[in-house]
Amino acid sequence: MTNDALNKDVTTLTAQVADLQAKVTAARAACPEGAEHAEASAAHTAAKLRHQALTEELTARAGSDPAVAKAVQELPSIGVLAANRWLDNIYMVSDFMTRKGGAQKDQVNAFVKANCGINLSSVDYVTLDALKSSLQPKGSKKAKAPTQGAAKKRKAADVDVDGDED
Repeated sequence: MTNDALNKDVTTLTAQVADLQAKVTAARAACPEGAEHAEASAAHTAAKLRHQALTEELTARAGSDPAVAKAVQELPSIGVLAANRWLDNIYMVSDFMTRKGGAQKDQVNAFVKANCGINLSSVDYVTLDALKSSLQPKGSKKAKAPTQGAAKKRKAADVDVDGDED
């Protein structure tokens, strides 16, 4: 291309730019931006950001398994049941040692305390409410957990292991 052709193209394009700028100015004058448009634009921007955040969260949780989530929620109650079953077993062994082994309750309590670190006269069953309240952060209001007396539980655990009447 020659220099004259390039100058002609520049003049034509400059005229087109001026014409387009005049059309934009006329369009803006016909439809002025007001407060309503600014609010709608801000709401649209906020909605786009919220959508992006939710999309990222959904992507992050896409691998979550509902069965695993349910199992994790059930873990504390399973732990409480296991701890109470373990305590029942300790009571049954101590009862067996008392009834069939001929040992005195004091001797059995001393043996269990020495070997297991459990004082059978003061140990109590675990409740889910007590577990939850013990896991609360310090300084937060703790709900008083209902406890069942060790004596009641001990009496309930005094079952005859082999079924005879003594």
